[in-house]
Amino acid sequence: MNNDFESCLFWVSNSSGYMYMKPVPAFTQQCLLTDDVYILDCYNEIYIWVGTLSNKFEKRGAYSRAAKYIEALKDGRNKDTIMMVEVQPMQEPPLFKVQFPVWDDNYSKRWVDTEPFKQLKEQHKTAPIDENPFKGLLDPATNKFPYSELKGKFPEGVKGDRKEAYLSD
Repeated sequence: MNNDFESCLFWVSNSSGYMYMKPVPAFTQQCLLTDDVYILDCYNEIYIWVGTLSNKFEKRGAYSRAAKYIEALKDGRNKDTIMMVEVQPMQEPPLFKVQFPVWDDNYSKRWVDTEPFKQLKEQHKTAPIDENPFKGLLDPATNKFPYSELKGKFPEGVKGDRKEAYLSD
């Protein structure tokens, strides 16, 4: 390995509609997002980290981009000996982990833990929609008021967040 070599992390995504590969400067473990794929150049190994929520196009694109990247290298490496290694979250080998300034296996658990997604889903569950949002109030189909009566203080029985439904003009 070249002593002057610094590992490089690249983000591979098709989130904008086309496949692209961008360098990630000053990368940390927190840069790895589960809905994308990353390429980590460690000189003799090119790791392809496949996020759990990434899609098959990103994965395929990462392999294609990694092959083109290796082919374009001009730093004196023997391209025939560079290995491409696929890495899944929580299965990162030691050589992969040491490329990051700090690696925390507990942080990595969130990449595969589905419990936080379940909790978020529960938090954002909406209450069943009441079929009649005006239940217990004046019915806007039969009760209309001019704008002057609805602005500011409005008639009793009018639903405040739906005043426009009561407009007569």
